[in-house]
Amino acid sequence: MSSHHIVRDDQEPALIIANGAACHEELLGQLLEWQPLVIVLDSAIERVIALNIKVDVLLGDFDRGFDPKEILQSQFPIEIIHKPDQNKTDLEKSL
Repeated sequence: MSSHHIVRDDQEPALIIANGAACHEELLGQLLEWQPLVIVLDSAIERVIALNIKVDVLLGDFDRGFDPKEILQSQFPIEIIHKPDQNKTDLEKSL
């Protein structure tokens, strides 16, 4: 990762995990060292939980067949944002 990053006052870095299977565990670990706000899209939540990563925000249309209430219990405190709009991808919604 480049050391040419800037975090301004009152800004918190964020890591959006859109597809947990596509990101190597070692890279995820390096990114998490920055202690970012962790935003996970519904398509990646099961893998992220399996990797014992603490999630701050779960976002998506929740068309994956899981119960967000179970995620709330296992990841408390977590913000769950349901965005059912099918005209945009979950990644577009997260940005």
